[in-house]
Amino acid sequence: MDAGVGPITGIDLGTTFSSIAFLNAFGRAEIVPTPEGARSIPSVVLFEPGSGQAVVGQAAKERSIECPDRVVEFVKREMGDPDWVFPVDGKELRHQTISALILRRLIDMGEAKI
Repeated sequence: MDAGVGPITGIDLGTTFSSIAFLNAFGRAEIVPTPEGARSIPSVVLFEPGSGQAVVGQAAKERSIECPDRVVEFVKREMGDPDWVFPVDGKELRHQTISALILRRLIDMGEAKI
């Protein structure tokens, strides 16, 4: 491969779970595991009380019971609704922004592995 060009990667931004994979040296798709060893992350985002920092994936899912009004799940279902927003800390976040947080988490996982 050329310098600065990495392997071919693909992302599945799913309604419930999301994952990232790449073509390995043998031309086969290889899923990038999470730090915990899972093959996907829950498509869940939690906004930390106080800081508003986004937590994505399994940690968000596990903590969703603590502050359910600060958790977004199934955001992909809202993609066709131009009026949908998620209110948090005086802001209205659109589905594109929340999906981008999930994608960023997947990209970070891929960059750490590949």
